[in-house]
Amino acid sequence: MTTVIYRCPDCKTAVRVPVNTRNHNGETQYEHDGAWFPWIPHRDCCRREMRATAVLGTYRPNQPCGQKCRESLGPICRCACAGENHGAAWERKEA
Repeated sequence: MTTVIYRCPDCKTAVRVPVNTRNHNGETQYEHDGAWFPWIPHRDCCRREMRATAVLGTYRPNQPCGQKCRESLGPICRCACAGENHGAAWERKEA
């Protein structure tokens, strides 16, 4: 499972969702509607594809996780949560 942050280039809406991943012949693949792809599945907003980035976390025990991490829109996390809370303010529960 990988956390992905999507961002609309027009309205700047952000969405954080978990995406199932697997390693297939040394390549990371992402699941979308039961099929596997070598790229992060897209989402639409404002009639355009949202840009997607996978969260990459590095554990830093001396750097507490805070509001800056939870509200981040970028993919890099360098704090005690190691990506667990990164961008959590933008998380939407899938119906």
